[in-house]
Amino acid sequence: RHRYTWKSKIPYRLRFDMETTHIDPYRRLQGRAEGELAGSGCWTFGESGGLCTVRYDWAVQTTQLWMNLLAPLARPAFAWNHDVVMAWGGEGLASLLSAHLLPETA
Repeated sequence: RHRYTWKSKIPYRLRFDMETTHIDPYRRLQGRAEGELAGSGCWTFGESGGLCTVRYDWAVQTTQLWMNLLAPLARPAFAWNHDVVMAWGGEGLASLLSAHLLPETA
């Protein structure tokens, strides 16, 4: 179990705990988030054209009332902010691993 605090371009932070729920070595890592984000996530590892691939899918929702109430009006700003935070995470992970990011292929 690990606690995370994510800051963003928009002045708010999300705090949540992530617990690993399943490990399939070299293939998949699954976990559950609790806190200001709640839901589940799955890291999938693979190989394509001699490269290691990593994909992270997650199904989470915010639990902060103000954010949920504001979401219908602020959805474009929240989506933009999410993309920025995910790009920061990808760049940080790539740097940590001395790896290159590839464009997402859906």
